[in-house]
Amino acid sequence: MSRRELGRRVWRFVGTSLAASALTLTPAAPASADDPTVSSATEAQARAIEIQLIAPCCKTQTLDVHESPVVTSMKKEIRARLAAGDAPESILRGFEERYGPDVRAVRSGEAASSLGAVLAALGAVGAAGAAYLLRRWLRESQRTAVVPPSGHDTRDRWDEALDDELAALDR
Repeated sequence: MSRRELGRRVWRFVGTSLAASALTLTPAAPASADDPTVSSATEAQARAIEIQLIAPCCKTQTLDVHESPVVTSMKKEIRARLAAGDAPESILRGFEERYGPDVRAVRSGEAASSLGAVLAALGAVGAAGAAYLLRRWLRESQRTAVVPPSGHDTRDRWDEALDDELAALDR
């Protein structure tokens, strides 16, 4: 396999992996997709609020992924308050007053943004390491290529014996 073909295969694999990841991580349609009165800007704000709130019934999932009657009513209230002109922060404070501080997925003062920066840095270091190892592997494979000496017959008695056995099987 030539170096060019190996490179193409690697990039084809990387492209396919990225496409599969993008399809896997594509979010489902919003809960109010069937409601034509909700604008796309309001829907985006509502989704942003849903991500920041924990379902009060189970306290393990955010509103954007949890389905229950309580969460459905909370989602409707969020959209109604946004349509009425309430600010997203006032909506969050209202739910926090009603359900307590545990309803917020990330409370102010927590280091959620620094976690994102750390994860991004780790991803960059991992990608750089993988690129380094791939390049090193390609260079090593070129250095250790086996080239038969010139003038040497590449077929030996074992090749002839194998050909005779295969011919016998074909009969």
